[in-house]
Amino acid sequence: MTGLTTTRLLPRRHKIQKHTSLRYTLVTKSVWLMNAIVLATIAATVGAYRNEEYYEARRAASKPWLMKEFQLVELSDSVYDQIVTLMDTQGMDANFVPRTIFVSPFTIMLVTLVLANLWSWLSYHLSGTWVEASHILVKDTSPKTLKALVGLKAQLGKDAKLFGLTAKQYSQCPSSHQLGDLGRFGPGVMAPPFDKICFDPATPLNETIGPVQTQFGYHLIYLRKRKF
Repeated sequence: MTGLTTTRLLPRRHKIQKHTSLRYTLVTKSVWLMNAIVLATIAATVGAYRNEEYYEARRAASKPWLMKEFQLVELSDSVYDQIVTLMDTQGMDANFVPRTIFVSPFTIMLVTLVLANLWSWLSYHLSGTWVEASHILVKDTSPKTLKALVGLKAQLGKDAKLFGLTAKQYSQCPSSHQLGDLGRFGPGVMAPPFDKICFDPATPLNETIGPVQTQFGYHLIYLRKRKF
């Protein structure tokens, strides 16, 4: 009986060991598979992040030069801490204080344009001195062009209507669409040589004057009104 029982138990014990070994193998493979999935997920996330960095750099590089941002200033630790402390004492959120300030050429041009218009407005309204003028701009500064403009000045003379029509046809300034009209402006707005002759009391009104050379080219100017 004992031998028979032992003989019958041996396959049972062998089967249990076999099942235990199989279960261990399945658990091991499951753990390995889970680890592989986790590692693959991490790798994919890092890869996606790197790809995003790559495409972000590509997008930045493909921007037009005027839209590319360049570092303008970087605040030192002491200055940054002072600004943050000041904002905290005023009850303001200091989390949005930038340590590094970037700017694009387009932004600089836009700010310059706004400041120029603001200065024009202030000089006109606060100084009380202004002129109303039109001009013809020719960018070529060769002696031949200068000679031609001297002759054109004599032809235009005091004829305001002819001056406007000539400006519309030949002026290389955007104001040509308004017959060369620059409107009313105060001192310090135009280029210095242009500004000087416009606000010189000896410069006659309602008459073609020039040519006046600036960094933009040669100008023929027609002053309609002037107030000091």
